[in-house]
Amino acid sequence: MMKIKKLLASVLACFSVSVLTIDLVSCGGVEENKTGTKDGIKFELTEEGMYEVVGLDNYQGTELVIPTLYDDTTVYSIGEEAFKNSNITSVVIPDSITHIRDYAFAGLNIGSVELPKSINFIGKGVFLGCEWLTNIAVSEKNITYQSIDGNLYTKDGKKLMEYAPGKKDESYVIVDGVETIGAYAFYHCVNLESIQIPNGVINIEDSAFTYCGLRSLKLPEGVENIGKDAFFGCSNLSEVEMPDSVMNVGEFAFSNCNSLRYNKNSFDARWSEAYYLGNSKNPYVYFVKASFIENSYLLMMADGCKVIADHAFEHCEKLKGSVYLINVISVGKAAFSDCDITDVFIGDAIVDISECAFKSCNKLTNVSFGKNVEIIGAQAFAWCDELEFIEIPSNVKKIQERAFFYCKKLAKIRFNGTKAEWDLIEKGNEWNGFIPATKVVCWDGEYDL
Repeated sequence: MMKIKKLLASVLACFSVSVLTIDLVSCGGVEENKTGTKDGIKFELTEEGMYEVVGLDNYQGTELVIPTLYDDTTVYSIGEEAFKNSNITSVVIPDSITHIRDYAFAGLNIGSVELPKSINFIGKGVFLGCEWLTNIAVSEKNITYQSIDGNLYTKDGKKLMEYAPGKKDESYVIVDGVETIGAYAFYHCVNLESIQIPNGVINIEDSAFTYCGLRSLKLPEGVENIGKDAFFGCSNLSEVEMPDSVMNVGEFAFSNCNSLRYNKNSFDARWSEAYYLGNSKNPYVYFVKASFIENSYLLMMADGCKVIADHAFEHCEKLKGSVYLINVISVGKAAFSDCDITDVFIGDAIVDISECAFKSCNKLTNVSFGKNVEIIGAQAFAWCDELEFIEIPSNVKKIQERAFFYCKKLAKIRFNGTKAEWDLIEKGNEWNGFIPATKVVCWDGEYDL
């Protein structure tokens, strides 16, 4: 009986060791197989339990066929910048691929590409800089995307994703129904000199026309947003017609457009010139910049001005006194940063006070908020040394990080609402950092900070 017990104990001990060994090998195997290379193609196991192609490693040849499996597991994604600037000239994408991430094929010398029916996600700039690419084909069975004239659109036709950048056409008409022109859609399309944008377009995303060959541009009524760098570096662009509907123009949207002719306004003798973009009915929609000939103690924008550009008056030492933003609906990032202004009157049309809009205005003593302001942006009034009092309207929903940071004299804050409403406002980190105020005065009492 004793021998049987010893034998059983021995077997159980071996079994335990075996199980432990299997677990260790199994765990070690998962770690080891998270990344791997086969036939010069690099793979990485994702949280979805499938593999993503992440690059090449000494890949032999210029024709690439992406496999459907790696290590007996589905390959479902092509990763960000996976083949960027490689020597690949043709790509075959299998039906296992559902995702193509940002800049995946950027800079390749491919002439055409066909996207299978399985694709349901395409990131931005996927074919950016593919100067030989003249045809982006999409399987007719794909339910998310389609090809029109060799260019990539969403299946519902509401978004133009990418124009084949290798096309030699000098003009292009975007199809009706498009609402959004995607990021990098026409990036470096140097042959394209004119483009017809249909009515219905609302949004032009970041870098949509960067380094494009456009010579003139008419944006239809209805366009509301022009993204960051949207027309950056369009050196041949001389004329832009901007509609009254524009509500936001991103940073550097028209920077390095060295041929661009602006509408000038010298309605104030203290300005040598003010530069705008607009249209025949309202030439002053978008304020870009101004030159001053002497110290200015009152700034009122031209009638019809809707948007003030990012950095428009930044570091403008000659701008002093009061600023009235009566009909303006959008003030750009750092638009008045580091000016010597003393008073700011924000009209009811403004909803969002942008990041750093009045940062380091060291002589600012009075801010009058419009009743419809909802967002006070990050560092919007940070380091305003002379600001002692602010009255925040009840409509405010967000006060972002460091909005009033280091306003060293800001001892009194009033809120035109109840304590409960103040408590609901989303407040960023250090929105009130290093200010003397310890309470907010609300309609129904004080709220401790």
